[in-house]
Amino acid sequence: MEPFANGVHVARPFPPRVMEKTYPGLQVVPSTAALHRVLWDRLGIGDETAGKNAMALLYKVQAADAVQSVNDLFTKFVLDKPITYAKADEAEGHFTDLRNAWEKIRVIEDQTKRLNPIPGLWADYESGRDELAYFTAVNPSPDQARSPFWKWRWDRESTALEQAEQTAQREHEQAKADQTAAANEAARLEGELQSILSAIAQDDAMSELGGLDVRIESAQGALTRVEQDRDELAQAVGDVLTVPDTRAAFDRQQAASAAFMEGYPTRKKTADDQAEAAKRAQWELANQLKGLREDREHYVGRKDVTDRDRDYVRRRYAELIGLEPHQLPFAGELMDMLPEHEGWRMAAEIVLGGTARSLLVPEAHLGAFRRAGEDELTAFRIPYLVVRNLDVALSKGDPATIGGRLQFREHTYSGWLSQRVSRSARHVCVDSPDDLGDLPAGYKDGVTIQGQTGNRDGGAVGGQKNHKPTIGFTPEAVIARIDAKIKTVEDELVPADKAAEAAQTAVAVLRGQHDAHARFLKVPWDRIAVQETTAALQELLDRRKVLSEDPSVAALAREKEQAKAASAVANKKLGAAETKTEDTEKTWGVLAERKDEAFNQLMGLDDVPDLHTDWLDDMLTGFRDDPDVPGPVAADFESGPWRKFVRHLASRYEAAAKKRDNARRLLSQTFEDYIREYRDTAGAEDLTTDPDRSYWQFHAILERHRASGVDSAKAEFTEYTAMYGGHELMALALAYENELTNIDARLTEIGNALADQPYGETDTGRVTIRRRDGHAPPVVTQFRKELKDATTGTTAVLTYEQAVAKYERFDNLISQLADPKKRDVLLDVRTHVLLEAQHLEDGKLVKFYRELATTSGGETQELTMFIIAAAIRYKVGSLDAKTPRFAPVFMDEGLIKADPERTQRAVEVWTRLGFQPVIATTTDKHESISRTASVLLTVTKDSSHRSKLDRVAAVTGDESEATG
Repeated sequence: MEPFANGVHVARPFPPRVMEKTYPGLQVVPSTAALHRVLWDRLGIGDETAGKNAMALLYKVQAADAVQSVNDLFTKFVLDKPITYAKADEAEGHFTDLRNAWEKIRVIEDQTKRLNPIPGLWADYESGRDELAYFTAVNPSPDQARSPFWKWRWDRESTALEQAEQTAQREHEQAKADQTAAANEAARLEGELQSILSAIAQDDAMSELGGLDVRIESAQGALTRVEQDRDELAQAVGDVLTVPDTRAAFDRQQAASAAFMEGYPTRKKTADDQAEAAKRAQWELANQLKGLREDREHYVGRKDVTDRDRDYVRRRYAELIGLEPHQLPFAGELMDMLPEHEGWRMAAEIVLGGTARSLLVPEAHLGAFRRAGEDELTAFRIPYLVVRNLDVALSKGDPATIGGRLQFREHTYSGWLSQRVSRSARHVCVDSPDDLGDLPAGYKDGVTIQGQTGNRDGGAVGGQKNHKPTIGFTPEAVIARIDAKIKTVEDELVPADKAAEAAQTAVAVLRGQHDAHARFLKVPWDRIAVQETTAALQELLDRRKVLSEDPSVAALAREKEQAKAASAVANKKLGAAETKTEDTEKTWGVLAERKDEAFNQLMGLDDVPDLHTDWLDDMLTGFRDDPDVPGPVAADFESGPWRKFVRHLASRYEAAAKKRDNARRLLSQTFEDYIREYRDTAGAEDLTTDPDRSYWQFHAILERHRASGVDSAKAEFTEYTAMYGGHELMALALAYENELTNIDARLTEIGNALADQPYGETDTGRVTIRRRDGHAPPVVTQFRKELKDATTGTTAVLTYEQAVAKYERFDNLISQLADPKKRDVLLDVRTHVLLEAQHLEDGKLVKFYRELATTSGGETQELTMFIIAAAIRYKVGSLDAKTPRFAPVFMDEGLIKADPERTQRAVEVWTRLGFQPVIATTTDKHESISRTASVLLTVTKDSSHRSKLDRVAAVTGDESEATG
């Protein structure tokens, strides 16, 4: 039968029942899993659970890498994946629900916090909106208009003025009564005073005393004037001369002052001339210093030695003809001395002076330059040269000549300029002026290092001192010379400043002396005779004292003074009463006129509607200085206060608009932030940022949260936290303990399997596996401690605060489990213990194994085979049975690293446990296996690539070569 071409099995769809009828004994299963169950059952491996476990162990053995330790051996081949992983998955899954409950509280609290301000903002919004609507209806304005505002104004003003008019009338009538009483009292006191004066007139002593009073008063006035005049004169001339106290001293000072004034013109001219000369010298030095500093500032940062005057002219011409300054250079800006010929700079400056000071004008702009030169007048002449050819290479001049000792800046004109200089500056450089008369052949002119030029017929000398540099790429030397000059001028300027100041001071002192003497000459003696005037006053005072000591005179004098004082007081009161009467009468009249005008204005607005004006009354009362006054007064409606009040209303309007707009903006912003954050929540689609449309929806959310929302969410969260800690995390905590118990159970099972199996070189040797505690990683110990603390007290009733604290612990634990770097470390209990294999002889420890990488390959292989054999025996059949459910065990290149003795012991443990080991290896690695195997087979392949199987006799001793 060709299986891929013929037969019922190639039909479509596949016919399972037809196949079973066609091939008796054939069983067709519906899936791979069903096939596994049938095969495991027929081969005796076990049912679905036992078979799957056994096969999983075999897969581990097949896929495992090299074993590094006993822990590694058990983890790969013996121990199953800990249940802690599944419990951790459950805890993480249920923690999502707990986190959602926590998030619900956060959401409610956040929403409440966001919406808490909106009632106050809405109140501001409504009050601002209502106030604006009221202002719009009332229409307040500073100028009269037909509006409710002005109708209210005229009504309140007419009422206030009527009350003020009545008050003014009463005040006027009272003022008239007070004036009559004051007039009567003043007349009575005046009569008494006249009677006393009449008595005094009949007494001689009193008559003289009365005259003395007048003369004393006049003398006192004269003394005051003399003292004042003397003080003023002393202040005016005190720095120059002393005011005389006697007439003789006064006359002598008059003569001295007259003599000074006579010689003053000569002395003034001398002082003025000296001051002018000092000032001129100071100005010249200061002006020179200013020019030097400007020159220095001009040169700083430049790459040439062109002075600022010539640079200004060049820039002006460049601007006029449309060129940049660097396109209109001076020839000297493009030339400099070669470093090795720096000493010949003065010679080059003198020979090339005219050329170096010339502007280089490109031929294309020559016409424009000449026209500009005709129109633009300058203080000095500027020579220029026309550059006609720009495509000229640099010319290397004769190094013996001054032109050959120059270098040229990189510039468009440099080629043309170098050729011109090589022709015009062919002055040969000579060491001595004596050589100027005997120049080498081929040279017409010569020049010395100091710039003297000459030939056989003549030459030129001098010009070095006042020469301004024109050639060079750097102004450093120029700046250095300027700095030296600045220092010199500054040193000279210091004494010049002092001399000018001293000369000016001398002029001022002389002028002050002149003014003092002139002032003194204008004052007569009697204007400053204080001593004489004082003596005259004292004489009058002495006479009055004599007369005043007479008792009868003293009595009359006292009566007179008392009567005069009383009369003066009465007259003063009368004058005040008269003034008040006049003022109250005027006020009464003005208020009456204003009241009539206000009433007429009010009548003219009778058709204007009345509005609720209590608010305006309150604002007017609050606006006034005295807020306790219950209503407006007449002064409120005068022009100044009234306009100020209207401005106050305007500011209130602006404040109301600002309050409304600000509240609306904040409400809109709050709503926008809320919608942005919670746009995916139920009901959010009906919300808007418009306060007028959505405020009450948001207000309802806030009220709902305030009423019970957050409390309900907290109660739910607290209950779930208690349940979560008592179930999921408690289950995870118990899983750790259960896994350790499972490990102990598995070690017991493996130990039971190996209890009767000799290990090592003697029949009494045994191998057993022991678990060592205290080797868990610190992070695991800490995690389990935190887990225990978190689950402690979870069965008790929690407060919300306790639940929050628990949640934070739970969150920390779950975060650690979710960390990929820590998850396996925390959950793989197999790595939390230290396993060691112990080799015992007669129950005594011979050797223990933990790390297998350091043992020999054979030793590791023997120990590994003992443990794997026991594990597989446990998986494929009870250890109480004589044989496993499935005996054949195939090993690909198994036991190839051990010596024959270890190999034999490893094979024997498999056979004693009921297995039939089948070991495949290559011909070059079969020696140890050959000495142990009961049957040897060899597989060979001929030249046609056909394989065959041959039996080989077992070998003993050192025979190790297989045939076939």
